[in-house]
Amino acid sequence: MKINLGGPEPFSTTFFTFMLVGIIPWFFIQDSITQGAKTLRVNRQFITKVKFPVSTILTYTSLSRLFVHLFLVLIMYVYVYFVVGPSWYNLQFLFYCPLMYLFFLALSWSTAPMSAFSKDFESLIVSIMSGVFWLSGIMYDSYSFDGVLKIVMLLNPINFFVNGYRNCFLYNRPFFEYKTELVIFIAEFIAVFALGIFNYNRLRKRLPDVL
Repeated sequence: MKINLGGPEPFSTTFFTFMLVGIIPWFFIQDSITQGAKTLRVNRQFITKVKFPVSTILTYTSLSRLFVHLFLVLIMYVYVYFVVGPSWYNLQFLFYCPLMYLFFLALSWSTAPMSAFSKDFESLIVSIMSGVFWLSGIMYDSYSFDGVLKIVMLLNPINFFVNGYRNCFLYNRPFFEYKTELVIFIAEFIAVFALGIFNYNRLRKRLPDVL
């Protein structure tokens, strides 16, 4: 089965290859969101008994997921290398991967303390992830959308990373070619980072009592 990936120079590849490159970042993102929200509750003994720095717990657990992600990317790249071939654009992975790690680490600064205060909030995050999957361009080419759907996809940071990985390994396009997508993501990154710092500083001193 062949699909057209769109863009000024259409690239034809199998659906399996298209989906593989999109789903690898999704595995990391899904774990970062769902497990990131549970991190403090799962590691409560380090907060209530040892008085371990909360930020260190969040960073360490996020790093452990990153190492798994890098291993999966290596496997994916071996496959893509023989099916699609290497390209200088593959180096853009060094832009997207650290940015993805920092974005979802900053997100956990908000979700983890809030989940510690409310288990219902943690359950809500888990329940909406299946819906988020279908709004993130993993199974389809979001660049082909127009109108409202295009705006929705542009506002979805997960879609930014899924498209970014495909730009690296399939499309062979520079990240700065999609200026609107990049500007929107930068604005979202700043907002998530600022909100994460605010929520972390506001709630961290109350965590030992809550947990």
